[in-house]
Amino acid sequence: MDIKRFETGAVRSRDADMVRFDLITPIGLRRLAETYAEGAAKYGANNWLKGIPSSDLFNHAVRHMYMWLSGDTSEDHLAHAAWNIFAIMHFEETRPELIDCGDEGCAAQPAEQNNQKKQQDANQDSLLLIDMDGVLVDFVGGLARQFGLGESTRGYICRVFGTKKKCPWYLTELFPALTLEQILEAMTPTFWARLRPMPWFDKLKEELLTGRYGKPYICTSAGSIRYVDLSCFANAAAGKAQWIKERLPSMGDSVIIAFDKSPLVRGNILIDDCGRNVRGCAKGILFPAPWNDNYEIFWEGNDSVCDYVFERLRSIA
Repeated sequence: MDIKRFETGAVRSRDADMVRFDLITPIGLRRLAETYAEGAAKYGANNWLKGIPSSDLFNHAVRHMYMWLSGDTSEDHLAHAAWNIFAIMHFEETRPELIDCGDEGCAAQPAEQNNQKKQQDANQDSLLLIDMDGVLVDFVGGLARQFGLGESTRGYICRVFGTKKKCPWYLTELFPALTLEQILEAMTPTFWARLRPMPWFDKLKEELLTGRYGKPYICTSAGSIRYVDLSCFANAAAGKAQWIKERLPSMGDSVIIAFDKSPLVRGNILIDDCGRNVRGCAKGILFPAPWNDNYEIFWEGNDSVCDYVFERLRSIA
């Protein structure tokens, strides 16, 4: 793990250095927030989350840009254009089926043409890539148990962060009582191998390993060699291999370890709890977790989690 040290003697990981929220212009952010307020007053606070095709969002964004170029001042056209682009980015990670801007441009396609394309995609051989941590394995709950902070992901997150909003993603923010050094030291091969399955594991396994959605592969990360010590990577890889051997023995020859999963998703289905991994994946499924945009489904219960995943699979497979 790449560590930075401050003059005070404190240390911290550099895992947030590539995400600079502090550099975003407050002026642009304020104007964007005002546009969200206008939409909420006119259509309802979360109307857009019901789903708007990217072709429609793109068309509105371009319209506002041209109206700004023409000198029209009836609305804050730049902020409205940005709103539409932000919505497209959101749906790229959470609702990839709404991204209907294909190689031929962003002109809205007839429903029949879209259905034909979906059928063609369904007929292609594909892989079903299944993440481990947060999907099959209770990694966060394992860390909580290791340090006596809780027994499961649900129990720990509910107690520390509550259930009404998305909790942090980075481990140092998810476990504010622990140092990065403590967390990394705890991640031995034995730690990874003894992690408990998620409560929906059996139901999920029964459906996903049928092969009806594509040849199943475990696709998991052991950390980036750029940011973690090689021993951390080796510990995670060895422990996860042991976990798979004991709980999913039939998958022993179908395991992919990759920090960046983007080269693997083209034409394949990816089930992952990290929005970054499903971004741009036409068949990506954002697995409900308290740290992503599907957190509300996570808190509805195990059946809701499985129902959501299976419904998404049926719609894209």
